[in-house]
Amino acid sequence: MASSFYAVRTTGVYCRPSCPSRRPRREHVIFFAAPDEAAEAGYRPCRRCQPDRATPEEPNLALIEKSAHSSPNRTKRTPTLDELGRGLA
Repeated sequence: MASSFYAVRTTGVYCRPSCPSRRPRREHVIFFAAPDEAAEAGYRPCRRCQPDRATPEEPNLALIEKSAHSSPNRTKRTPTLDELGRGLA
């Protein structure tokens, strides 16, 4: 899976694209394929999104997958929340 990270020249910080921090001006941004590349270029990791750490796994992923697989309606469409809920009951 390809990832991308961006660094802000004016702050010296690099982030994940999903970081909730304020968006920098485009002219101050540089992109990297990996956090190691940003660190080697002299940028430090953001304290909010922690791009140098592994992405935490979705805590409810196993529960959602279990519900989706046990749903009585196994068509190719995405199940509704009601159908997922019934799959857990």
